[in-house]
Amino acid sequence: MRIKVLISLICLSMFLIHAFMVLLSFAIETEVKDVATYLDRGVDYDRKLQFDQAIENYTRAIEIDPGLIEAYNRRAAMYIRKDQYDKAFADFNKALEIDPMNAITYHNRGLAYSHKGLYDQAISDFNKAIAIAPTYGVSYWMKAQTCEKAGYILDAIKTYKELVRHVSSLTFPLIDAADQRIKFLEEKIMDNSK
Repeated sequence: MRIKVLISLICLSMFLIHAFMVLLSFAIETEVKDVATYLDRGVDYDRKLQFDQAIENYTRAIEIDPGLIEAYNRRAAMYIRKDQYDKAFADFNKALEIDPMNAITYHNRGLAYSHKGLYDQAISDFNKAIAIAPTYGVSYWMKAQTCEKAGYILDAIKTYKELVRHVSSLTFPLIDAADQRIKFLEEKIMDNSK
């Protein structure tokens, strides 16, 4: 009798597991109407380097919530990875239209400008990001790096010094790297003046 009960319980358990798996697969395939789910899916596809699928999910999130700046920023990042800068700039501009005080968007658009070799526009966006979030060290760093690429060595040194002065000691590796760049660039200027 005990064996029959045990076999019945095992069969019932297997049935329940199978039913759960069917429901789970149905839920995954069912149309999702949740913005957070689309954002999460986009991030997952980005990690897998499946940029078209990531763009599709961020687009769905934007369709549900057209004011969602994070989705515009993330989709723009995917466009940059596909070298579709015009679409990326359109998304950054839309995000800034929604919130003109979003430092992250200015920072990200600055990165895109820098990648395109549009250094003056990049520096301008990094300046805006710094004005909005003066303790965000990465914007100082990227502005200084862009100044170096553009040949504005004195501006780069000044920006590295601002980073050291304004950014929290919690970002010590960034401060240490900025100190090293200052020394390197100042030595380079000294060598060139000889």
